[in-house]
Amino acid sequence: MRCLRGAGCCCPRTSTPSTSPWDAATGVDNLWCGAHIRRYFIRAGDAHPELAAWTAGWVGRIAALYAAHTALGTAEPGGTTHTMAAAQFSAALNTIDTERTAQTRHPDLLHPAAAKVLATLNREWDGLLRHREFWQSPETVETSLSVIL
Repeated sequence: MRCLRGAGCCCPRTSTPSTSPWDAATGVDNLWCGAHIRRYFIRAGDAHPELAAWTAGWVGRIAALYAAHTALGTAEPGGTTHTMAAAQFSAALNTIDTERTAQTRHPDLLHPAAAKVLATLNREWDGLLRHREFWQSPETVETSLSVIL
């Protein structure tokens, strides 16, 4: 997929987060996918049964984000329902960010698989947040899609 200067670009999982000079020169911002991050949490829990509660917590937080996104997408822009959905969406993102920050504060206390997933989440966090503007504004989505070749 090609993107024009200033456009967001959804990157396939074969890519790794990049801060290459090319990205900086072209103005391409990576948009990372929450569904892929969710899978990493699930895989860590599947491989390490002792992480079951940790995995369930993360899957629940991500589910709350996606439920808020769905509510935001079905609400009439400018209405009370949309305002409430936007607040729920922001709250869900803030909850994930707070937990991410708290858990990564002491990586030596984490199971190695959990530390690895959280390190990936931290690397991709800015790209995940870039989705927020697309999720909250149908006009932004239409405009952004029109520039992707």
